[in-house]
Amino acid sequence: MKLKSIYLKDSLKNITIENTTFENLTIFVGTSGAGKTTIMNAIYTVIHIAKGNSSPGDSWDIEFIDNHDREIKWSGTFSANIELDLSDDEDDDEIEVSAVENEFLYIEGKLIFERNEDSIKYNDNSLPLIDKNTSLLYLMRNDKLIETVYDSLSSVKIATNNSRDFTNNTALQLVRNEACEKNKKLMADENLNIKQFSEKFPELTCREKMYYCFNGDKESFEEFEYMYTSIFTNVEKVIVEDFQDIRHRINRSAILIRLELSDGTIIDQGSMSSGMFKSLTILAELLFSSDKSILVIDEIENSLGINCLSDILEIIQSNRSQAILSTHHPKVINNIPPSKWRIVSRKGGEIKTYKAESINNSSSQHDKFLQLINSEIYLNGAVG
Repeated sequence: MKLKSIYLKDSLKNITIENTTFENLTIFVGTSGAGKTTIMNAIYTVIHIAKGNSSPGDSWDIEFIDNHDREIKWSGTFSANIELDLSDDEDDDEIEVSAVENEFLYIEGKLIFERNEDSIKYNDNSLPLIDKNTSLLYLMRNDKLIETVYDSLSSVKIATNNSRDFTNNTALQLVRNEACEKNKKLMADENLNIKQFSEKFPELTCREKMYYCFNGDKESFEEFEYMYTSIFTNVEKVIVEDFQDIRHRINRSAILIRLELSDGTIIDQGSMSSGMFKSLTILAELLFSSDKSILVIDEIENSLGINCLSDILEIIQSNRSQAILSTHHPKVINNIPPSKWRIVSRKGGEIKTYKAESINNSSSQHDKFLQLINSEIYLNGAVG
């Protein structure tokens, strides 16, 4: 998948992200409060909707190339009228939901489905009204025509400051024993490398990819281990294990990551520094994901030390898969060409992005970060 553009309007918070375009590598820069994280959250919101969740008051419009190289345009609007969903018996929390007012899906310019509050049409055929609070894309995710669209959106991975998968080293990744053994057998029987395996199962987390690579693609894991130990030179080995977690159902195990240091000391996952753990998970995502996946990292400099940051940025820039970053750190900004920047500007609830044309075309040899922070758009980034 390659994300081309996104638009999002949150009518409840009165925030609009004007149509924002993306390159294979895009980095959002701007003053504090300009809206960098809001744009990252917009990507998360659209993926959240695609996975069957309601998003009251939101309108979206996203264009991308799916994993079959088809041009996709998906848009819709949720009502701002909030209801409480108490249907989940396992969760005492009240979930706020609202009805889908309209939804459209185009593939290669052809309208595939359209939906409003009174009707649903799929390939010009009327369908019965179904779950009003859930996107039709999710409800029809097993349809042959729509399956790849859904899988493409599922391949987007988002790393935020409180991301469970990427930053929380005390959280355990649980896997079902039966599915785990079945997947390992499939990987061996079909002779799949980790990138092929990840493309087949786009919803895998970075920790699951590490586990399957450790067990089924030793060559790729050795390359990963070499890169990681080059960043952290006191680390000798990366070990990925599973053990049955007796606190949960008996048919589940937990994935546990450990590091062996040069002196033989073993560092458990929960004892790793935030920089060591985040570097480990981001590197795994970059090396083990399909080239058709997208990695979104908000404030990439957080938790990464200076030595980790330079190496991770170098790998991101050499990677074939799409990466979308946000930052305000001078080292990040100076390491990435201005042609990849999007300067974020905010006026009231309206957020816009601009290409860094004046800096990109400049012949000045001065620090690009200094040129950026003295540019008019950057200085006026948060207004109103």
